[in-house]
Amino acid sequence: MLSRKKIQSNEGSVLLNVLAVIFILLTIFAAVFAFAINRFSILNREINLTKATYLSTSGIERYLYLLQKGEVEVNENKFPTYRISISSDESMEISSRLMGAYLLVSSIGQYKNTKSVKYALAGKRPGKDYNYAVINEGSDYPLTLAGRTKIIGDIKAGIGGVTKGEIEGEYFQGDSLNDGRIVTSNYSGLLDYNFGIINKYLSEIVDRAGSPDRYIDGSLVLDNESFRDLEKESIIVIENQLEISSDKPIIASRPITLISKGNVIIKGGSRIAGLFEIVIDGYVEIQSDAIVEGLTLVASDSIIIGSGALVSAQAICGGSIYIKEMARISYPSLLYIYDDGNSANPGQIVFNLGSKSECIAIAEDSISQLDLNPNSIVIQPLAKVNGIVESEGFLEIQGQLYGIAISSNFLYKTEKSLYINWLCNTNIDRNQLDFIAVLPINNSKLDSYGLFKKY
Repeated sequence: MLSRKKIQSNEGSVLLNVLAVIFILLTIFAAVFAFAINRFSILNREINLTKATYLSTSGIERYLYLLQKGEVEVNENKFPTYRISISSDESMEISSRLMGAYLLVSSIGQYKNTKSVKYALAGKRPGKDYNYAVINEGSDYPLTLAGRTKIIGDIKAGIGGVTKGEIEGEYFQGDSLNDGRIVTSNYSGLLDYNFGIINKYLSEIVDRAGSPDRYIDGSLVLDNESFRDLEKESIIVIENQLEISSDKPIIASRPITLISKGNVIIKGGSRIAGLFEIVIDGYVEIQSDAIVEGLTLVASDSIIIGSGALVSAQAICGGSIYIKEMARISYPSLLYIYDDGNSANPGQIVFNLGSKSECIAIAEDSISQLDLNPNSIVIQPLAKVNGIVESEGFLEIQGQLYGIAISSNFLYKTEKSLYINWLCNTNIDRNQLDFIAVLPINNSKLDSYGLFKKY
């Protein structure tokens, strides 16, 4: 009897152990199955996101193709939205608007239920005329070289051609005028901006300012904490001054427009980047050691880039742009002073000594009479510029230019007088231009579109 009870007790223990093993195996199997399902879901989302990202990137390229074909007219008051359905699971939606002197292209790629958004600034690639080192078409004077001027590359001059000269004892010291070809032309000038796009852009800004998502009645200090409160808004109007001050990067991953009716101060050591569009009815001061990357800055007054600051941005203003000593401008950057024809004070883009810049610099000017002191670009001694500089007014080069100089009116100053269409002690080297520039969209002389900046 005891033996039978003992056997039955052992059988119960074995059954319990078997059930425990089965339960453990089922638990392990369920965990592995759940992990596999979860992993499959993550992998599937990653695949869908990759495909959606590919579609959004392709959408931007598609838009550039439409621009190239002329199916998007950038000079009209509307920019159509394109919806392209590739299949029941794949589609693209592409739209654009002006941001500074370029088109901000937004592309939404969708694969099944997954979306990806990409942004880029689009402009026009330079045409064949930009293979020259110096373009001096449209001048009434010959281009005269003096002193230690050295030009590496071709020169395109007006009908007066290129000649040697002497300024207060400084004779031209080169063996030849340049190391390339010299072409003469009676064309009236390469620049063809005519304020169209900038005026249109400023008009759009005024319209958008009338319907802001947030209105701040006073000043704003933008730091990481305040940005978290504002980053979901698209248009923010600030009644007074905007100050940007943060020891951590402030980055906009989508377009955010800040419109300040006062001045803007970007404090030293701060970093701000991304798709910020900051429009100011005043001046901008970027203080020493600040980092500004990818922004569009538009000021009615001047823009000051402090010593040691690092900037890669569009800087557009109706006043002057000053690049201080030891400041660094990197491409893609556009420095652009516009002229509405009403300003009594001329503007300048000034590259101060010791500054290093990779950029496109453009000075518009509506004044045809040079004695009325037009807008100008000045590259001071010991300043280095790698890029394209174009001026409808004066262009004064005493520093080093690796790239292309374009103006009908080169200027050289001495204590006694001004020399119009003279280059003295100037060094221009076209061969050292180390990037392919993409210019503003409103230059009708250009025929090939490209990406100025990807975000």
